Amino acid sequence: MVNFRTLEELAAWHMQQANPLTHPQRRAAELGEHQESAYFLRRMIGNRAIADPSRLTLAGALEADEPGLWCERHGYRCISSWGSFSVMAQRGSEPPVAATRGDTLVWDEEQITVRYAARPF
Repeated sequence: MVNFRTLEELAAWHMQQANPLTHPQRRAAELGEHQESAYFLRRMIGNRAIADPSRLTLAGALEADEPGLWCERHGYRCISSWGSFSVMAQRGSEPPVAATRGDTLVWDEEQITVRYAARPF
């Protein structure tokens, strides 16, 4: 039996099990069930991430619309780009806030700021 420490590990395992090249003997329905399970688990991870009103870390488990929903909750308009996984949020005439994968959006009860992740040079 395989033990998983996180939902992300379990989702990755389901995606691996859904690969028809790795498991050519499996029926399409069984591959589809693994793929749907992985999608469901990733959605759970994303929903849990956006449930925190004070911070949102931009991680791979988020769907393209979830940062926008989180920003809209605080009165910001948001554009998400999933090719490079970046977010641009703005409220009124304030300067826009930009963040990329690994960064954390922080709500301090007045405005959204970005806690930037360490980046290698």
